[in-house]
Amino acid sequence: MSAISFELQVEALTGLTIASSSTNPTQAQLSTFLTDGATEIINLLPARLLDLCAASVSFTSGSASTLNTGKVLRVFRSDGDIKQPCRRVTAGNKGRYSDPEDMNYATITDPIFFIENNSLDALPVGGSCTYSEVAYPAVLYSASSIAIFPDEAEYLVALYGAIKSLQCVLGNTVSNTAIDTTAFGAVVTSVANAEDEIEDGAKMVANIVLGVAEVTESAVDTDTGSSEMQTAADAINIALDRIATYNWEDSDTFATGSAQLTRVKAALDNAEDVINSNQPSATTDAYGAQNNEDIELLQGALSIASAEIQRAKTHLSEWSSILQAASTEAQGFANEVQSRGVWTAAKAQVWNGYFASAAAYAQAAQTYLASANGYLSEAKIRMERDAQIYQWYEKQQVKLQQDYEKGIQMLLGARA
Repeated sequence: MSAISFELQVEALTGLTIASSSTNPTQAQLSTFLTDGATEIINLLPARLLDLCAASVSFTSGSASTLNTGKVLRVFRSDGDIKQPCRRVTAGNKGRYSDPEDMNYATITDPIFFIENNSLDALPVGGSCTYSEVAYPAVLYSASSIAIFPDEAEYLVALYGAIKSLQCVLGNTVSNTAIDTTAFGAVVTSVANAEDEIEDGAKMVANIVLGVAEVTESAVDTDTGSSEMQTAADAINIALDRIATYNWEDSDTFATGSAQLTRVKAALDNAEDVINSNQPSATTDAYGAQNNEDIELLQGALSIASAEIQRAKTHLSEWSSILQAASTEAQGFANEVQSRGVWTAAKAQVWNGYFASAAAYAQAAQTYLASANGYLSEAKIRMERDAQIYQWYEKQQVKLQQDYEKGIQMLLGARA
């Protein structure tokens, strides 16, 4: 018999803390384990120790007594002077033992008992009877001893309670709130948030779709095959080709054909001829007339030269106008290309904005996923710690189980 409560004994054996609630096991559960342990041990006790677990029950034969257990040690019926031991018979033959004409008729000196439907009765009827019934005690966690129980087996009850308490802990280790609810719950939340950032049509996907639409629209405007920008660029080339037609290094520009510069040159040549190139003769050009002091011829030659110079100016002005028109046209198309370039640049800012927004949602998703990985790491650490604790409890449970079985074997060995 120990002066220490079974709860304290179990806590010392297991290292557990047991309370009325929020522990594994609770005090109520420990009481159940202790009660089950006492029941198991009683079922294994040798016959010489069963009387230490039995209680006497009185009844009157003919009025059956309800049994609490299946272990009945002995039954007596008083014959008026002494308690006569009762023989056990099967319930199916009770009628024969109650028939005075039957050779098996039970007498007050040779009474019988039988068990039927969880009740015990004796014959002959009307006698004062007692029987010894093994009782299975209810063992509270706060108790330090068991009243109707052999003292030499009480420590086994504490061992049994410790074993079952450790099994309770091992069973609950697979369900860790800090892991299942807190860590894994946070993982699920973070992943859900990441999915929301990625899949929500009003967020990342919508921005990508809008960005692609802007890029597509800009691509149509800048496509090298048929866009309006390409049309304007081609028009610039046409205008510049018109200017390039007048090649300053091409003698044909000045000497052949009907190009404006050819006409300018022809007019200037004519003017030079009548001034100092012996046209129509050495004495009739402007210099000749001046030398000869022929004022009339001089005025006529200068008049012709002035007219040719004026004609050259006219052709030169016409050529300049053509160049100016081509340049203006080219500049206009260039301005259009530039405007469309500015428009495309603006579009680029728009689609970059959409893509940047989508990237922000993607980054947010990455942040949530990183958070999920952090919680997974936490869960892993907790699981590793739980595994260590589980292994320690498991080893301790095995040791206690060995001690318990050794104690049981000692009790069984004492049967002899």
